[in-house]
Amino acid sequence: MLLTANDRWLQIKAQHLHGDVSFAADVDAAIAYFGSFYSEERLVELWTLKLLLAYRTSLYADADLATLSWLGRTEVALNRARLRPNASERFQALMEIAQVVIQRYEASLSLITEVRQAMNSIEDPIERAAAYCSFAMLLFEIGERSESNAILNQVERILESCHGERFNETLEQFVISLALMGQLDKAVALAGQLTNSIHLAGARTAFGCAYADTGELDKARAMFHEAWECSAAIEDILLRHGVRCDLAVARVKYGEPPLSLFSELLEETSRTDIAGIRVGMVSLIASGLAKTKEISRAQAVADHIGKNWFRDQAYEEICQALADVGQMQRAADLAQTIVDIEIQADTFHGLARKSAEHGQLEWAEYYLQQSHKLVHTSGNINPWRRVEALCAVASSRHLRLTEAIAYRLLDQAEAITSGMNKIYGHTRLAYAAVIAASVRVGDVERAKSLTENTAEQGWQDELTRVMAVVLTETGHLHQAELQLDRIRYSNSRAAVLSALAQACVNWDDIDQAQRWLEAAVEAEQISNSFRQILQQSVDEGQLADYGPDLANKVGSARNEIVCALLSLALWWNENGQAERAQQTLDRAMDFVNDPSVFPKGLHLDGPRMVARLARATLRIRGSHEALLQLIDSLKERLYHRPYQKGFDQQWTMLVAALAVTGKLEEAVGVVTIIQDDEFIQTETIIFLSAILYQRGEIQRALAILGHLSMDDFIYALTQWQEPESLIEHRTEKLQTTRLALQAARIAGWERADWRLAIPSA
Repeated sequence: MLLTANDRWLQIKAQHLHGDVSFAADVDAAIAYFGSFYSEERLVELWTLKLLLAYRTSLYADADLATLSWLGRTEVALNRARLRPNASERFQALMEIAQVVIQRYEASLSLITEVRQAMNSIEDPIERAAAYCSFAMLLFEIGERSESNAILNQVERILESCHGERFNETLEQFVISLALMGQLDKAVALAGQLTNSIHLAGARTAFGCAYADTGELDKARAMFHEAWECSAAIEDILLRHGVRCDLAVARVKYGEPPLSLFSELLEETSRTDIAGIRVGMVSLIASGLAKTKEISRAQAVADHIGKNWFRDQAYEEICQALADVGQMQRAADLAQTIVDIEIQADTFHGLARKSAEHGQLEWAEYYLQQSHKLVHTSGNINPWRRVEALCAVASSRHLRLTEAIAYRLLDQAEAITSGMNKIYGHTRLAYAAVIAASVRVGDVERAKSLTENTAEQGWQDELTRVMAVVLTETGHLHQAELQLDRIRYSNSRAAVLSALAQACVNWDDIDQAQRWLEAAVEAEQISNSFRQILQQSVDEGQLADYGPDLANKVGSARNEIVCALLSLALWWNENGQAERAQQTLDRAMDFVNDPSVFPKGLHLDGPRMVARLARATLRIRGSHEALLQLIDSLKERLYHRPYQKGFDQQWTMLVAALAVTGKLEEAVGVVTIIQDDEFIQTETIIFLSAILYQRGEIQRALAILGHLSMDDFIYALTQWQEPESLIEHRTEKLQTTRLALQAARIAGWERADWRLAIPSA
């Protein structure tokens, strides 16, 4: 109770021991030694505390830890670094502090030892190799040449077993480290193994700088020329431009006039047809000019971008350049005009460090305070998870909230959503959550109003689709059918038609269900044809820009159709028509096994669809035979080729299929492969945690959620409670929304947005 009742013990320990390390040890000990004796509620509280400590630690970026060290508060910085959630992050944070300590001529053997221990505890060999390169440079700087060379030799051994993109990234870092440590000839020879043009150009740019530093200007110019030639092979225009901007910055450093170099890049920018990419290229040029201290010219270029993310990125570089030349007030004023909160916070982190390095301690303290104000409200950068959690609580069947409280929660969720930055796709998710919850609690008018008022953002189809689907789930079939006239695109129509078909199955109106289902399949075929034509146009370069609602046009309703087919198959099976049940199940499997990619979009229902498929195959065939066939099909499709961007949803389906058939260890392992889309990976982890919980493994369920954000964690708890169990093993009613309320209470110790949002149970 001392740990979880209120925050007094946490705050007292932090005050007297310069950080949260001791309190974190208490929490870890409680989970490790007494976890099996605790109730579900107490375990959730303890894991929430772990996330709260991680959140408190995240208030200080690595640059802030360096700032604290410059300000003479190294022990505070070290305590915060030690709480980093994994070895790689802990190593990076300790390295930042160690570099400052060395620059201040206060080298500490114990600190170097601690950095080495963090480095050696990194499990991933590629991450460890990158850490070796950084640590070798640190040792080189303090005169430990023999040990730094020995560590780099270990990198060579790791590289022998690497391949693909990670090999290129690590080899580039390795050869640059060699060059900076004076082993230029060896570095140039090894760089010949690089196969990626981006890394080739980056390495040659670094070699050019190293040769220039040693006075070998002819070799430097040759390397810069080779870097430019390598960059020509980079297919992505924006990446190619970024590499060339970095090269221009390097060439300016060694005496070439900046305006001529960047004028050439501006001319290349003007020839680009795609407006969004052109803006990004202009932003890169402004950033490059800032790095060369052409500050006025850089700001003039950036000002032409307009208020968007690219301009903010350029302003961040300009602010750092202003700090470098001592114009602290001007840097502060410009930073305040940055719109994107995340970029603004990063800017203040960097300004705090720079001003501390230059001895401007009052400015360092000011910038540090500004960054913390922003990070403290970081739950509002993309707060859609808090919206979804509020909506889940509002519409929970088990909490039995009064109508007034449910509506108040929806009011809060709607207010948060209306204040979100509309450039983020997550804003659509938030609107969808509010609309769905509004229908579930009976406030259909709110749902209709929200779908109509967001029409100008190009989301009306998606949000109308959400409202119509939930209307069918709640028995309002006629109102759902009326929404079809408001939907423009075939994929959204197919989703609503599929939902209507499922609802008719529930009402035993099988003839109507089949009619709706065939209409859904026809609409999906039309949508699929459109996707193929659109993709061909993209491949042939015929589309200069993607309209605001392209995601709606190219989406798919395959998940919804599969779910409708499964509902129909189960109905046939329960009504004694086994053959028709088998045929319908086979038809559903044909959709599932379609090799085309499940497109990204508003509805990520792949895992839930797999869970429904598991139930259907178990009840109809008496085994998970069809699901095991799906696993084999996905493995053959995914395992026998390198990881490819855009296939994350198929990996997600594989995780779900493995989990619901009991192959939990393999499912947990596959999650780590999903790397292209953080949102999809998080959704998969949340689904997997629900499976683990329903199998009675709450400790493991909480452990795999342990690296998510506080918002994702609380939302995940609301998702453990399903109208129907995801697996057959656990069928009693779940009341996990109450667990979410306990988590929100502890989150409120540090996050006022949680304290004010969700009432106590």
